[in-house]
Amino acid sequence: GSSDRSACECKPGFYAPDSSAPYKCVICPQDHYCPLGPTAFSCAAGANTKGRGHAVPTDCECHPGTYGDGSECKDCEADFYCIGGSHKEACPERTHSLPRSGLATACIENPLHDEGEK
Repeated sequence: GSSDRSACECKPGFYAPDSSAPYKCVICPQDHYCPLGPTAFSCAAGANTKGRGHAVPTDCECHPGTYGDGSECKDCEADFYCIGGSHKEACPERTHSLPRSGLATACIENPLHDEGEK
């Protein structure tokens, strides 16, 4: 055993699910992240991880139709599309989309009135 307590903590990507055995570390479960220490934290609502063993909240990816850093996922606004993850993209000029659009194909041509029409 080590006299340095930090040497006994679970390394990032692992956690200790049994509080009676705080230094028995197992791989962090899917849809969670496990920084240094005994705790597994859930991804934000609307986010998940690809596989197990993740260490930071940014490893959680927001679902299509939302965007964010994984610690918080926000609904994609109208006139944008969000394929998931942290980015949102503006629809091309003269197109629009409904809120929570997850694909570029959700941007459709904007029905404009003739400028001379009153």
